[in-house]
Amino acid sequence: MVTTSTRPSVRAIAIGGLLGVLLMWPTGVVADTAPGGNVDLGLDAITISANTVQPRTGLVSVTGRIECSQDLEAYVWSDVSQVVGRVWTVSGGGDTTVECLAADGSADFSLSFYPGNGKFVPGRARLEAFADTGYCTEEECFYDDVSIGPMTVRLSR
Repeated sequence: MVTTSTRPSVRAIAIGGLLGVLLMWPTGVVADTAPGGNVDLGLDAITISANTVQPRTGLVSVTGRIECSQDLEAYVWSDVSQVVGRVWTVSGGGDTTVECLAADGSADFSLSFYPGNGKFVPGRARLEAFADTGYCTEEECFYDDVSIGPMTVRLSR
């Protein structure tokens, strides 16, 4: 004898509950109003002024500057990759937080990092840098970002 039930299965209840939670979950509304981010929060540019390597340890240091037209705190990140030998690519990255005051118009940053694999050496490398700032209200989130690269640089001693 085959019996059928009109009770929903545990799986159906779980899926229905998950869909209900997702439909009620608060989401941010983002308006695309500025190039390089979604609004202009005053983060205007990022530049790299130097990149060095300590050949003995492989520690890379990247220095640069962010430009701002409003007071802000920015997260700055840089990634470096380098082909060592014929096929081996060494890569690593680092980050820092920088406070930029509109009255100054810019703020310097410096960050150092080791590669995740192998060792950086003096010579050609690929570098990217990125900075972003943002904030959220109860209804929506806003952010502004700038980037540079990827570009070919020379890691010097």
